[in-house]
Amino acid sequence: MTTRTIAPSGAPCWAGLGTSDVEGSRRFYGELLGWEALEPNPDFGGYFLFEHAGVPVAGIMDAATFAAAGSSAWSVSWEVEDVDAAVATVRSLGGWVAQGAADTPSGRMAAVTDPCGAAFKLRQGRAA
Repeated sequence: MTTRTIAPSGAPCWAGLGTSDVEGSRRFYGELLGWEALEPNPDFGGYFLFEHAGVPVAGIMDAATFAAAGSSAWSVSWEVEDVDAAVATVRSLGGWVAQGAADTPSGRMAAVTDPCGAAFKLRQGRAA
């Protein structure tokens, strides 16, 4: 079976969880979905990955760092060919940029909001 290393452009490609109970979430998703929680990365504010069968499937960190007002929430990221160009397009279409493009362990990302207020992220992934 072929394993894809990055999602096709326009596809959902990553999920991240900001949680008010990091250790509880580690246990919950580990038991529910069979995910293994890796150790937090201090270089990325304590963000860490969940893996399933050795493949990264999601990220998690404390909600106070990850989400507004410390609420627990999942976020979705969409794969794009060029994050910087996509951020410019978001602005031109009436959306907002909450966090400009920046490099992360999984690729270049930005946090944006559509004109109706729905928040999401854009990711330009790196092949493994």
